[in-house]
Amino acid sequence: LGTEVVARKPATSYRQPINSIADLLQYAEDTRLVVRGKARVKCNSALAALLACDVGQEWLRVDTLRELPGDPRPVCLTTSYLNLELAGIEARIDDLQGPVSAMLATAYNLRIVGIEQSIQAVRLRRREAQLLRIEQSAPALRAVRRYFDERERLLELSDAVHPGDRFTYVTRLRRE
Repeated sequence: LGTEVVARKPATSYRQPINSIADLLQYAEDTRLVVRGKARVKCNSALAALLACDVGQEWLRVDTLRELPGDPRPVCLTTSYLNLELAGIEARIDDLQGPVSAMLATAYNLRIVGIEQSIQAVRLRRREAQLLRIEQSAPALRAVRRYFDERERLLELSDAVHPGDRFTYVTRLRRE
């Protein structure tokens, strides 16, 4: 009496330890990316501010879901903006198999030398909740990442929303 079975299997959660740029890029290699759509967009003032570019500049917007093998619930929903200075970037998205950042590095012989990341707690919007298969008002983490090359050029901005119960960021800092 008084015992309630909540689930037959323990809930799975994805842990992402981050100690370096390599660790951050590894996350995308352990999961599967599903491209939901892509489109060229012209920046309004809000998007231009986010991308630190001029109003009216065009970027490639790519909408994706990221999944863990064997788990039907997505780990995150991501909207990425890719720099259209990268020739042929639209066609490369069609055949994307792994992380966008890895494709950029390989296809364009680029080195990502800096990543700026900000994380905040948010409540899911209705469409995000539907796609992530979770309640609309559930807590979530939003991670906005900006990927820069050696010239400090913004190559990609990704805005990822993670259900709070499916994702954990782990950071370990060491004094040098």
